Amino acid sequence: MIRVLDGLLPAFRDKRKKWAETQRQSANDFNLLAVMGVHWDEICHSKILAWLLDHRIESGTHAQGDLGFRLLLEELRPELGKERAGQLMAYAREQDYWVRREVSGDEAKVDIEIAACGRFLVHLENKIHSVEGKDQTDREWRDLQARRNELGVPEEACYAIFLTLDASKAMNINFRSIGWNRIAKVAEKFADRSKPPEVKLFARHYAKAIRELSVVERDELGADNAEV
Repeated sequence: MIRVLDGLLPAFRDKRKKWAETQRQSANDFNLLAVMGVHWDEICHSKILAWLLDHRIESGTHAQGDLGFRLLLEELRPELGKERAGQLMAYAREQDYWVRREVSGDEAKVDIEIAACGRFLVHLENKIHSVEGKDQTDREWRDLQARRNELGVPEEACYAIFLTLDASKAMNINFRSIGWNRIAKVAEKFADRSKPPEVKLFARHYAKAIRELSVVERDELGADNAEV
């Protein structure tokens, strides 16, 4: 056994040396979110996703207008309603739409709200490594209906999204279940179409962090199933 290892060790060292040299030139394994240790942080992901979707140009934003929201609507068109594609895309053109985090209702708190008075309402529940709480999406759905009435939004323009790494179903059937890999696609397209180099770079880092998390989740699920 030791002789086998002794034979493999030089090849391993040579391969690692070549990999290290490649990394010195490209550092393509570098990811800002992983270095900061926040890539598993649901609150951090909610903040970044809200940043991506917000169209306001105040200090600290990407200054790319409604690009992120438009890309999200395009990506989720099959789930939100292909037959209403024109109306969906019109939501991003609403000058007064807002993106808010941690919006409290009577029974629950939703991670992200995207809405415009009288036009549309989207509530997004974000899960990275946690699971749905007791009756969580049922409570959030009731809050969403109350919020819809408060804002005067038509019933057909009201959406609930359940965002997880593996696109698992929410307990409440009214939620559209979406995988984080779909958000990675949005972030990649956002990076391609954005103008500022810093914004493009950050969006690419974000997309990469999401894809790496999705791979880890699949590996863990595979290991769990193998043990059963």
